Amino acid sequence: MKKLLLLFLALTAVFLPLAAQDWAPFKMGRTPYFQAGDSIYSLRLIGVEVVGSDSVFEFNPIVVENGGWGQYIRHWDNIFGWKMKKTAVGSFQFEFSDSTSAEINPHAAVGVPHIFLQQQNLDITLLSRGIGVLNNQSDSLLTYLLSNGDTITLSRSNGLLSARSFLSYKQPNSNQSKWKLSRLPETGFGEATCSFLKIYDFQPGDKFLFRSTENLFGYNPCSQMDRTVEILSKYVSPFGDTLIYFCKAQSLVNKFNHLCDMGMPYGTLGQTLTPIYNVNWVILKNEHEQLESMSYEYSPSFPSYMANVNFGSGIHPSVNRMSVGFLHLVHDSFNASFNTFSFGGATFVEGLGQTEIYSNPESSNINTREKLIAYIKGTETHGNWQPLVLSSDEEMPENPVQAFPNPFTYELTIKLPEQTTADITIYNLQGQKIQALQTNGEANLQLPELPAGLYLLHVQQGERSYTVKVQKQ
Repeated sequence: MKKLLLLFLALTAVFLPLAAQDWAPFKMGRTPYFQAGDSIYSLRLIGVEVVGSDSVFEFNPIVVENGGWGQYIRHWDNIFGWKMKKTAVGSFQFEFSDSTSAEINPHAAVGVPHIFLQQQNLDITLLSRGIGVLNNQSDSLLTYLLSNGDTITLSRSNGLLSARSFLSYKQPNSNQSKWKLSRLPETGFGEATCSFLKIYDFQPGDKFLFRSTENLFGYNPCSQMDRTVEILSKYVSPFGDTLIYFCKAQSLVNKFNHLCDMGMPYGTLGQTLTPIYNVNWVILKNEHEQLESMSYEYSPSFPSYMANVNFGSGIHPSVNRMSVGFLHLVHDSFNASFNTFSFGGATFVEGLGQTEIYSNPESSNINTREKLIAYIKGTETHGNWQPLVLSSDEEMPENPVQAFPNPFTYELTIKLPEQTTADITIYNLQGQKIQALQTNGEANLQLPELPAGLYLLHVQQGERSYTVKVQKQ
């Protein structure tokens, strides 16, 4: 009898918290992070009002580019619509700005279809109710099937887990990528925190991969830049209102002779791998307490660098959706002052269905769009990390760095083109650092414990960078 009682108590401890929580695709105060295609983005609820017997939750508005040159307009629909309404019967309607809506009912009977999106003749059927394990915690799961074959997964504790962009059903030209919930370690599930120092609690060693496109005046040629940033240290002001990350960065630039905006860059004009340089990320706490209490998001107190940009730089709940938009402070030695322009402004581009970070360039004849591709924290990789590697025809035509034998088993010898100090870093194909060392001219590495596979050797010698691919047998 005692064993049965203990078993009952154990099961109760597991299932009572699940039953106590109400079903909801999104929860107030949480920031769910999603991955769609090659972009990571976030979305939150910024307000709630009661309309009759329904609760209406509003998503944060977003912006889209209006005619180029850094001008933007408000765009009310994100991939889930404009508002989310919880009806008196417990179903959820995702309303769009054109007054249409999509509906999900967590209390629907299994196997009984109902209307999902009437204008597109789409029905939705609850396939199953079950229990799963998410982030080492038990959670109730619902699996839905749409009449076109798409699936939607909803959990009781964490909300929507995977689906296709709701907006894509209404706009055939928008991106068809499926998205899934992707937890970034800074927030975790269910942490309702009012501290931007906790939301942005990046740590030394965290790495980011950004991608941007630039069109020169006349839209020709264009370039695509991949930029890696690694946090070296961080500083919090004595009053707790400023957070600064000191970082190192490196960029790989590919130039093309066609519009990057058209999505069809061709005719490579060359590649450039920059030396490692320093970057400071600055986050300032917004002084508007009402916005903070509603969304736990923050924006700098000073305006954008360019006057024709009608949204604030940095993180702001009324226009931005992503939790990694930062300021870059550029020192103007002639005027002995700091110019500021924003790496913030995470936006939703209509027709793409993905989030991009728009930056305000230093020159008005360059239109730059940057988005977060991947993020590495410890052994966790979010997104698709791609090391900065020159193409084979331009990497090192004279093979200035030699790595042999290749493939190798236990020992790898590296010979450098010059007898000067060089930093050598070994990365796996996920972008995680395996080993780092300094050498002069030649290095013999003993790597018996290294797992078999492909690796990248990055060599930084003065202002020159080299990358060699090696294989461990």
